Amino acid sequence: MSDEIKEVIAEDFSTISQDKLPHQLIENTLIIWGGGGIKGTKFKNLMVKYAGWKRSKSTSYTKDPLQAAFAFNNIRDAFNSCSNAEELKFKLEPKR
Repeated sequence: MSDEIKEVIAEDFSTISQDKLPHQLIENTLIIWGGGGIKGTKFKNLMVKYAGWKRSKSTSYTKDPLQAAFAFNNIRDAFNSCSNAEELKFKLEPKR
């Protein structure tokens, strides 16, 4: 799947485009995989956190675009070996 989504770069978070940017495609996929609606949004927020977003879920990605790009690219890379939400969560969830 990540072959279909371009690499996320920091500038994406301050770009306005008619086409969906890579991080928006990733967010949409996460929301769908998470069950849509509020449930899907909660799943997306959790996966972004697991992938490396250290700020609160209400903080705009423009506040730290390098960290946001890092997190979204981790998810993008994980898509290569995952075909559903459970596999992705297992892959990204911090191991204790």
